[in-house]
Amino acid sequence: MNINLLTRVAVDKNYFMDFVVACYLSKNRGCTINVKFIGKIHSNVILETVERAIQLLGLQDQVRFTGAPVKINEIQKKDDYYFNLSIADFVGYSSIESIDNELKTMFYNIDDNLQNVINTKFIYVNSFHSLCEKLELIYNNRYEYDQIIRQENLELGKEYFLNEKEVEKLKEMFK
Repeated sequence: MNINLLTRVAVDKNYFMDFVVACYLSKNRGCTINVKFIGKIHSNVILETVERAIQLLGLQDQVRFTGAPVKINEIQKKDDYYFNLSIADFVGYSSIESIDNELKTMFYNIDDNLQNVINTKFIYVNSFHSLCEKLELIYNNRYEYDQIIRQENLELGKEYFLNEKEVEKLKEMFK
């Protein structure tokens, strides 16, 4: 199972170790989860710390950093899972783009203001425990959870994308 995190490596997005440890714990349970961090490196301290943990845990073949952002249409693999590390009450452009490309997109570290949504949607993950639990659920029953993720992505996309009437109205405003 492949997990792609669409995020820059920076202090305000410092949840990388959660995914490394989740990968390690899953490996010990017989689940192989590969993690790729896709984004620019803004903090070498965080990068070096996480890379050291990867080495100590023996995950060099499972966890990688791209070191730079990559366009969604260049990396899209429909079988993979895409996580956005959210630091506030929004989903981020990379997630909207992922959903628009029909990629299975989930969110980690959702703002407390969304607690009512967190409890009702599988795609929102707000704790390390929840991350491990959901990764294991997906690993053990991909078909079922792929359907749930796709449906919730579709519903979320409707909140962010304009319908045809709204597109026409917007075009009129620019004439």
